Amino acid sequence: MPKTNKPKITVGITTCYGKRQLLSAVRSVKESVGVDNFEIIVIADSVPLTPFVKQGLKKMGVIIRENKIPSSAFAKQKQILKLCKGEIIVLTQDDMLFEKGALREIASALSVDDGVTFVGIRNEPVSPKTLVERGINVGTRLNNSIGKLRRDGDNYLAMLGRVMAFKVSWLKKLNVHSESVSLDAYLYLENKKHGGKYRCLWNTCLWFRNPTNIDEHIRKSSRFQNSKHEMLSYGKFANLEVEYKIPFWVILIAATKELMRDPIGFVIYVYIFVYTRVYKQKPAACLTALWEVDRSTKDIRMAGGAR
Repeated sequence: MPKTNKPKITVGITTCYGKRQLLSAVRSVKESVGVDNFEIIVIADSVPLTPFVKQGLKKMGVIIRENKIPSSAFAKQKQILKLCKGEIIVLTQDDMLFEKGALREIASALSVDDGVTFVGIRNEPVSPKTLVERGINVGTRLNNSIGKLRRDGDNYLAMLGRVMAFKVSWLKKLNVHSESVSLDAYLYLENKKHGGKYRCLWNTCLWFRNPTNIDEHIRKSSRFQNSKHEMLSYGKFANLEVEYKIPFWVILIAATKELMRDPIGFVIYVYIFVYTRVYKQKPAACLTALWEVDRSTKDIRMAGGAR
């Protein structure tokens, strides 16, 4: 049988702040092991790619599209879907570093015939630069623990939106609101509604940086807190009370683990948790698909244990 050059995997990266961190993200994908047939597509808007970044992307064989008009994350992802030539699509962002074996594990999970249609991987924060970031990192690890424990990892908290992978044929069947803000939760629920199966790969990861200051974090936290409100507004998903309810025993186990791991960070996290609930932004202020860029998260150079 003749060999084909058609890529098995398309990695799609969306960016509205395409500076040097984008090159780091792409380089981490290019260094993937266990897969040798994939393409990378970058869709950019808002902040034009600099000549230096554009040249670096071209040297790495990246397919580039720059939009003159800013659009939502999923609007850009739909562009990637139309351009992709792979059987598997991996949607990610411009400020992530992939573990070298992550693409291999994603492809393996979607290639096994056990009904898995949607795959995510563990999000691992890099070492913090500030006390605020240290506390937020505790919150990320808490989320990971809760997501892993609840319903054996089949829940929206285990759907970590920085990497979302699908069989291309399946993603094309899903009906997704282009202006969705809580896109990870939306896709988890839409996938489930259509009879799909989600799996998070806890044994592989990507690295990212949490916000280093409270102003950026409160915007992100407000979007997360209003996720259920947004999903209700679509009037298409059933059992949202069940989907969003977290059993107390799960929270207790995860919290105890983090308290023992980093007592100081845990105390900071509790303060941040209370602060972001007291000063939470209203839905009208934060549920917009074109949100302000969290610039502090863009420092993702190889640091803090990232590879």
